[in-house]
Amino acid sequence: MRAHARSFGNVSYLLHGVLAPAALSAKAVLMKRWDPEAALQAIEDEQVTSTAGPPKFFIDLMDDPAFDPERVASLRLISCGDTAMAPAFAQRAGRELGARLER
Repeated sequence: MRAHARSFGNVSYLLHGVLAPAALSAKAVLMKRWDPEAALQAIEDEQVTSTAGPPKFFIDLMDDPAFDPERVASLRLISCGDTAMAPAFAQRAGRELGARLER
C-alpha cells in the first residue's frame, strides 16, 4: 500500500500519510501543497494505491484537463476523513477514479 496526503492538519491525513505506511512498511508520497496536476503525476509515477483528502481535492483531480482514468488506475482506496460526501460526488468518484471511497 502506498499513501498520498496533503498535510497533517487532520488526523485522517496523519493516519493515511504517515502511520499506515509506517505500520505496513510502505512508501508515503507527500505533497507540500495541493496541486491536482502534480498529484495526478505522482499517482501515476509512484503507483499510489491509497490517498486521503477532502472531496474538493478529488473533484479537482477529475476536473483537471490532464485527468485520464488510466493515470489513477493504481488507486484502490480514497479516504475523505471526517468530511461528508455528497452522493453525487461518491458516485462520480467511484466511477471516474475507480477506487473504494471511505469516510
